[in-house]
Formats: sequence, C-alpha cells, structure tokens
Amino acid sequence: MSSNPDDSAADDDPGGDDVDTTAGLPVSRRALLAGTAVAGAGVAGAITLGGDGRATDDDPATDSTATTTPRATPIADADEARRLAERFAPTLYFGRRERWFPTDPRPYASERDGQTVVDGFDALDGYTAAKSEDTPAPDPTVFYHVLEYTDRLAVVQYWIYSAFDQFSVNFHWHDWELLQTFVDRTSGDPVLYAASAHSRQVPNNEFLDPEAVPAIISEVGSHSSALGMNARRDTFQRLPVDGLVADVTNGVVAIASGEEGLPLAYGLPRDEGFRLPYVVPELDGAPLTDHPDLPNVSAEDLVPEDVTVGSFADLATPPTGLPPRELGATFEPESRRETPADEHYALVPTAEVEDIAAFTGPQLSFEFAVPGFVEDALASHITSTSTPWTQPRYRDPLADVTDAAHREAIQERYGVDGGDRGETIVGRLAELRPSDDVDVGVTLTAPPVEAVARLASDPTAVPTFGGVAAFVDVEPGDHTLTVNGPGYAPYAQRVAVGGEAATGEGTTTETRTVTPTETATDAPTETTSDGTVRVGADGRIGLVPAADAVKLKVDATDRGGARRVRVDDDVAGRVFDAPPVEADGRGAVYVHRAGGYTVEVTDERGETSVERVNPGPNQNAAAVAKARTGVSGITRFLVDFLTETRETVERLLERGADGSASGSDDERGTDDSAASGGATATPDPTSATIELDVVSDEERDDGEGDEEQSTETPTATPTPTPASEPTETSTATPTPAPEATPDRVYQPVTTRENLRQLLTKAVSRAEAANEAALAGDETRTAEELRALRSVLARLSSLAEGGGAPQPAARIAARRAGTADRRAERALDTLT
Repeated sequence: MSSNPDDSAADDDPGGDDVDTTAGLPVSRRALLAGTAVAGAGVAGAITLGGDGRATDDDPATDSTATTTPRATPIADADEARRLAERFAPTLYFGRRERWFPTDPRPYASERDGQTVVDGFDALDGYTAAKSEDTPAPDPTVFYHVLEYTDRLAVVQYWIYSAFDQFSVNFHWHDWELLQTFVDRTSGDPVLYAASAHSRQVPNNEFLDPEAVPAIISEVGSHSSALGMNARRDTFQRLPVDGLVADVTNGVVAIASGEEGLPLAYGLPRDEGFRLPYVVPELDGAPLTDHPDLPNVSAEDLVPEDVTVGSFADLATPPTGLPPRELGATFEPESRRETPADEHYALVPTAEVEDIAAFTGPQLSFEFAVPGFVEDALASHITSTSTPWTQPRYRDPLADVTDAAHREAIQERYGVDGGDRGETIVGRLAELRPSDDVDVGVTLTAPPVEAVARLASDPTAVPTFGGVAAFVDVEPGDHTLTVNGPGYAPYAQRVAVGGEAATGEGTTTETRTVTPTETATDAPTETTSDGTVRVGADGRIGLVPAADAVKLKVDATDRGGARRVRVDDDVAGRVFDAPPVEADGRGAVYVHRAGGYTVEVTDERGETSVERVNPGPNQNAAAVAKARTGVSGITRFLVDFLTETRETVERLLERGADGSASGSDDERGTDDSAASGGATATPDPTSATIELDVVSDEERDDGEGDEEQSTETPTATPTPTPASEPTETSTATPTPAPEATPDRVYQPVTTRENLRQLLTKAVSRAEAANEAALAGDETRTAEELRALRSVLARLSSLAEGGGAPQPAARIAARRAGTADRRAERALDTLT
C-alpha cells in the first residue's frame, strides 16, 4: 500500500503455511523468540539472538577499523543476479477478497510529452477488462533488483506492482510493494528479510537469520506484506505459538505503561483477529466507479461490501460483524513450476521497466477530522505513489529496515552503516464505555475495530494493528497526532519528539521522573529509556463512540492557551493527558457522556485549575465561569466535588439500601444541577465548556496570598490507622482517632447514617480549608486539609468494609480517593 511519495506500501494480511525446501532452506524451529522479555515497564529492545546469529570476534566485519559503505550498487553479473532472485523468490498468499494481483504495468503504458507513463485510469480499467473467469490474474509478474554493498553482502529486492490500492483511508492508483532479502555472499545464506508495511512510518515485518525462503502474506486491497516464516506459512504469528517461532524478530516494545511488550511490527491485523473496515474510494465527491474513464469498473470490482463502509464519519458507533481474513490464491515463481499453486508469476528485472517516468492519476484523498472548539476541523490526507527507481531505498536498501537491532546487526557483520533514523511514537487505543459497576463512570476496553492515525507532519496515514498506533523514523520537533476510527469521535493531541523538541510547556522529552516539587501536568511527553515516545494517557489513546461523545471545550485564550489538559474519570482514572490541539488558545477533547470527570488545565503561565464536569444524559455539561489556580482552586474544587458526592450518595440511600431504584440520571444529577463544579448550565446541548478564565491576584478575596502552582504525587486510597488530630507541623498523612466531638465515628461501622455523617464532615472540612485558603492562612489551610484526609480515610474504610449499602458506598469510596489525591496535591504545594 504505497501511499508515501517516497515509498511503496503494504497491506495488512499476514501468514505462511506450506514448507518449501526447494531452495535447501528448511523452516527454522529454533526458539529464537521463545525468550522474549521486556526490560522493566519500558522497552526491552531487540530480542536476544542465538550464538550463531552474530558475527564472531574473528569476523573482519566486526573490526572497529572496518570501512562502512553508505550505498549499494547493482550487481554487474546478470546471471548471478538472476540466480539469487530465483533462489529467494517468495511464495505469495492472498486473501479471498483480493481484487488486484501482481501484474506487469507495461500493457497500460502510454507516451505523454515525450515520456512513458502509466495512467491510473488506464491501469485500473485495463486490468479489470483483462480479468475473466479463465484469467483471474492477468500477467502475474514480480520484478527484481539485485544490489551489492560489499563483496560479502548482496540484497535482492522484489518489487510487486498492483493496478490499484483500496484500504481504510489509504487508497490510490498503482501500488508498489517491496520485499528485501539480504544475503551473505560467502555462505549463500539469507541474513535478513524486510517486508514493507504501508509506509516508511509503519514498522516493517522483518526476520533476522532466517532458515527458509520467504513467504509473503498480502493484505486484501492494500497489499501490505507480512512474513510467513514458520510451518504455518499462510498465516501470521506475532509471537511464538505451538512450538513454532514467531514470524518476525522485530524488537519488543511496551506500548502502554504497565503492559508487557510485543514485537513492534505491523504484522497482519485481520489475520490476527482484528478488524478494520475498508472505505469506498471517491473522486471529486463521487464514487470512483461512477467515473466515465472507468467503463469496465463496477462496485463488484472493488473490495466486497461485507468489509466496507461508506464513511468513518457517517457511523454513530463502531461497526461489528466484520469478517476475518480468509485464504485465497497462492502464487509461486515460474522457476518452481513443480510446486502446486493457483498462479505462477514471471520474474522480470526492474531494468526492463525503468523507462517508465511516472505512475499518474488524480489525487484521491481522505479528510481527517480534528477536534475543534467550535466545530471539528478537517485536515487533508493525500496518498500517492512514485516509481521505485526514484526512491532512496532502491539504491540504499538498508534505509528501509525499520528495526534498530536489525540495522545494527548488518553494520556489525558487514560494516554497512545503517544511518541515523528518527524516533518512534507509540500508543494503544482504548474505547471509553459506560461502567457496568456504577451509573456514572466509564471503563477502558479494547475497541472492536482498528483505527487510523496521522501525524500532521506527514501526508501518510498509518493503520493501527491490534489497537496499536506506531510511527517510526519520526523527525525531532513538535507534531500533531490525529486518530480517526469508524464510528468514533476524533482524537487529537500535540506531541513533542526528540531531545530538543519543545512541548507546550517549553520542556524537552528526555527521560526523567516527575518530582514532588513539579506539577505532574507539566511533565513532557512520556519518553522511554530508548527514546520511544508514548502518547495519550500513559500510552492509552481514549476513543469515544460518536453517538456517546461529549465535546469538552477548553478556552484558555486570555492566558496564552492550554499547555496541558488532564481528564480523570471517577472509575477509569485518566482518560486524557496531553497538550491539546488549539486554535487561538481554544481546544477540545471528547469524553463519554456516561462519565464523571475531574478536569485539570495548565495554562501557559504554568498555573493549573481543577474543575468538575458531569455531562447530563440530554444536556452535556456546563460552562465554567471562573477557574481558580493554586491551593484555593483545589480547595474550592474539593468543596464542590464533595458536596456533589454527598448529594449523589444521599439520593441513592433514599432509594433503598441496595440502590436498586437508582438510575444514571440520579447519580449524574439533572441538567441544571448545582453540583457541576461551580458551573452554570449551558444552553448548548452538545458540548461541555471549560473556560480557563483564571482569577488574577487582584480579583481574589482580601487576605489571599499568592500561591504556588499546585503539584501532585500519586497516592493510593488512604487506609485508616490510629493517629492524633493533625497539627501544622505534621507531614505524614494523618489517620483517624477518637475525637471529643459529637460526630466521632472511629469505630468500624456500616450504617447508612454513619456514611452520611462522614460525607457531611468531609464537606465541612473542605469548606474550612477553602475559607482558610481564601484568607491566606496557610497554616490553618494545611491543618484542615490534613483533617480532611483523615475523614476521607475513614470514609474509604467504611465504604469498602462490605457492610455499607451499595452502590452508594462504592461511589463514596471511589470519590474519596479522588478527593484525597487533590488534597494531597494542595498539601504538597503548601509544604
């Protein structure tokens, strides 16, 4: 699927089945990948190779004085080139729904302005006309190009042309796919296979030190190439399974924080059980099949309807029921006529088609939706292809090897410098869905379909694989990431890449730990120890079904824009954590209407506000009039948040001990509820607004001092242990103890009345802390915050004790944890 002007691309169907030993290379079953491991929670790097996988100390290629060769040159001996091409010619496996098989473009060439070109209309219409029941694959052809880096290392390139490419959002006239085979000329053994995957920003499917001729499993429509390297040659295995090695040796990366890693290779998503619908290509707003220059092309000649949608944006929810990949035709080279296959393809040197100056056709494009403050913007995504012989990798094959360990292996063994490459960006999709546990709250789950992602700095979109969005070779600098999925609201954020790249807050992306004295929202984009950049919230990109999406509008116009936005749901935790995409200081983030959210906004002054947003079932949230920063901003939030929690729990308690009569409207509150974070109702029924109109020092109440920027260090929900009432010198989290006041509730109780009492006391402590903060009394503010944390600890203990009425107690416990984290942040600021 060649959508990059400098590259050909690939499809998304992996596999491999029949073992071919005609080249004297039986399939390897060594446990090359059985020892897959991830170092820590970040990136493990490449998988460790066996002892025979690298050059020995006696190998001249490992000598520190070895000369590096920057580029390859064509092998002069045509007979040697042909022998190498025939020996390693791949078996090709296609899906049942494939429409465009490898062919020869020359029958569709014409002369234009003194040059030979292949017009897109001519190729698509001509190829379709040439197909018949007796000729399902006209002129099956694979082109080869053989180069040498040194007298010890040769590379065979297999270039595969198709008349058209139809995939999710990448669709274009013409398609060139590439398989590269690196060969040790001394031993005659293959060293590395690298199969292209969509574009140069998508990690290729690669295998180091193979022991079998390659099999290519082609994705339907896009022709992205997966490798089939074990006994199951017509299916793709990303990890070792049933005693078989994996089909790739790409390095292992932990995509999201806390996850185990997986090989960073595109693979073959539809063969791995994932789903991504295709889109019908259009030209000038009309289906391509309606064009008068395509008289032989009908809808039946495109990818079938059962895997196709008309438009991502027209879907209210993600599509379901998309069929998996099914095996179709098998192709073998003519040199292996004795091997059974549906077709046998000709091997032709690329030199015979290098006279073609261009592959032309009007641009087909897809409009990416980007969240905007007023309305969603559109960013054009244009796909195109170019002639292989004008691409850098045609002369320098190592430039298209995406795995760092594989490039290093070639350099160590043969002295060939792989050159510098950019950074890697990764993130995992997570769908926001209503929680089954409580009425207000969401959970993060794996989406049922794949999506497509795009960096604004590159015209090529990359499809996800297994929910993973990955970009390789990304240039340092500031980028805009946009994710679109079928039936989902758009996602977007700013991303800083490279040590010198500035994030929204003027920091860099070097690996470091956020200290207790700096604001967590000011931390740069998360970067692992090897430079891999994680996007989203801890590597998770939250997507919301379009039918349930609520747009949170962040307006920081008066303060230079929003440096960073954090959105925490009561149940799921963090669902957004990134610099938002803005226009004139205003941006937007989509959330699910079933959630209850705490929203932090850090402006360009470095000041952070915290607000509560509760989207209603019919009217989606509120417009915040003023957003305080510093300690008083947190204490005011605590008052509003705990008041809202008390009212919600009270409604549930009144409906019965088991809360069975409660509903989402009760817990979330009515549209004009006063428990909306101090907000006023908005007449806009489709969006919730947070206007970051920060209160200046002059506007604050008399006696309020200048307060430092709030900070946060993560903490678990507090647990009670005996302790005394906090004093102004206390630094540890206080714990509950008997008090000489009528509302003493230290003994373990499970009654509804004690739950009410604890919530009332929590509100009272929050109000006292807020009053002290507004008066500028830091000592009393700290005392009241510590006392509040003590109450919250008792509240959590009571609510989680098992005897309290549900779901009221469960809601109280979760929200007590949220309030405790905010109170701790305020205390960190004061101390």
